[in-house]
Amino acid sequence: MQSFDFFQAYAKASLGNQPQAIAHFYAKAFIAADPSNAATFQNNEQFIKWLEEVHAFNQQHGMLGMTVVQTEDQPISEAYKLVHVSYEGQFAQTGVQAIPFKISYLLSHVEGDWKILCYISHEKQENAMKANGLL
Repeated sequence: MQSFDFFQAYAKASLGNQPQAIAHFYAKAFIAADPSNAATFQNNEQFIKWLEEVHAFNQQHGMLGMTVVQTEDQPISEAYKLVHVSYEGQFAQTGVQAIPFKISYLLSHVEGDWKILCYISHEKQENAMKANGLL
């Protein structure tokens, strides 16, 4: 699967209310980071509950869509690659004005599937939402 297709499927799953579908994209353990913090997580029931909370937060703040604009791959080895993804988020409050954001992902090829080992948001989500009147 090409990275663009992987992240289109990921974006589609992120908009749905099925956290297990999102969890499928992640490794058994992974790192999440933004400019102010980094943490490790297990892909378990606690993660599923957190994904449910994220979905509720996004719904509460009017998220309508998330579009993959571009992916840029940097192969590391046969089993690993770094992918920089440019997204646009669509929100009810911003109308046709999409909010651009970037996230870089470290992927591993495990048992025939690519899995997210780490993601690094290029900016803090709360800051972007405040700047666009969403918080």
